[in-house]
Amino acid sequence: MAPLVRLPPPPFLGAIARRSVVLWIGVRGLLAIVGGVRLAPVAAAAVVVLTAGLLELDCRRRHEELFLANLGVASATLFVLGAIAPTLAEVTVALVLGR
Repeated sequence: MAPLVRLPPPPFLGAIARRSVVLWIGVRGLLAIVGGVRLAPVAAAAVVVLTAGLLELDCRRRHEELFLANLGVASATLFVLGAIAPTLAEVTVALVLGR
């Protein structure tokens, strides 16, 4: 029986996680310059979605999405994988700042 969700191979999974964190730092850095460090929960969710979307665009730019699709990895899986690290980071920031 085939798995319902196929994950990328470990080297690609690590690269996706690292790029997701770098993109999140960039988005949060821009928001910190513009409006401050604390964000409302809706804005934090928007940051996560924006970061995941930017990661998917970056994967398309590098032609990784097509390569991973040939390995059976769906585009939605890339989006979800791109949202995991920013979600953890936003929760950590919210806990540290006491929100």
